[in-house]
This record gives sequence, C-alpha cells and structure tokens, in this order.
Amino acid sequence: MTGSDILLQALRSKVDVPDDEFKEYIALTELRNFKKGEIIIREGSVQKFNIFIVKGCIRTFSVGADDTETTIYFAEEGYWTGDLESLRNATPAKHNFQALEDTQALTLTSAQWEYTYKKFKWVVALHALGNQRWAAKLSEHIGRLLSDTPEVNYLRLLKERPTLIQRVPLYYIASYLGISPETLSRVRKKIAAP
Repeated sequence: MTGSDILLQALRSKVDVPDDEFKEYIALTELRNFKKGEIIIREGSVQKFNIFIVKGCIRTFSVGADDTETTIYFAEEGYWTGDLESLRNATPAKHNFQALEDTQALTLTSAQWEYTYKKFKWVVALHALGNQRWAAKLSEHIGRLLSDTPEVNYLRLLKERPTLIQRVPLYYIASYLGISPETLSRVRKKIAAP
C-alpha cells in the first residue's frame, strides 16, 4: 500500500473525500523521511509542516524542569501528529516530537495546510472531528492514570494498541503510563506469571 493509499484510507474512515479533491490534496504533500531518534519538532520552535505517518512511530513528549521526559502520545501509521496551533499561528510548539523508528510521513507546509483548510470542506470537518477526539482521548487518558492501577492501565494499553509494546522502548511506555520502569517491570512479571 502506498503512502497516498494509507492517507486516503485514514481520511475516508472519518470523512467523505471526493476523488478529484483528494488528487489535488495529495499533489500538495511531500514525502519526508526521519531517522530513528531524530527530533522532528523541538519545544519552543515553530512547526513548519503537518505530519501524517505512512510508516514508523513518533513520540510526543515534554521535558520538565528537572530534565525528566514525560511521554504524552504515540502516533503510528495512519495517525497525524504535531502541534496544530504552532503550525497555524506560527507560535512556539508546546511539546517535542521524536521519531522512535525510521519514519516516513506525508507533510503539508503551513501555507498548503491553510490552503486546503479554506478550499475543502472535508478538511475543516476532519480537523473539527480530530480535535474533539484528541481532547476526549487525552482527558480520558489522564483520568485513567489518576484513577486506575498501573496494571489496569498497562492491560488497557495492551488491548487498545498492542503493537506499541513491541515497537516502543519500555521506558517510554512507563513514562506514558505515569509510572517508573521498575513498576512497569513488576506489572509485566505479574501479568506473565501463571
């Protein structure tokens, strides 16, 4: 499956996209490659392009005053990621975005993004829907971290996003779950025990 096929499938799973408009949209995109470990967007810089992942995985994280990294989100194939406010308003990005694997992404510059937003009604609908889902997911994730046990949160992650466990270092998983790597190790041993 090509990058444009993956993008079209992701779009059509959410909104109705006419063939002719998709052809114009895809012609504006650029395929970019990011190396494993590369910081794609650094907190405080202005995001210059949006990111749709064709292949790979990107981590969103913040760095605390004590230089501790907190993982906020993982985006895999078929996901968008980035700081939309930074892209649209040329303001500093609030988080860091790092390729956890060699990653291919379809991108639009901020000017192209604005053009498609103004030209295609489905782009507006897609972003309204995406923003609502993102806010709901983030709120739900934070609520579960505060109310559920580390074991329950890890089992939920295994069920909802099983491929993450195989492709993402466990210390990032622990950070995402708001626990130490040692606690995650204990949870994994408990689950594996007969």
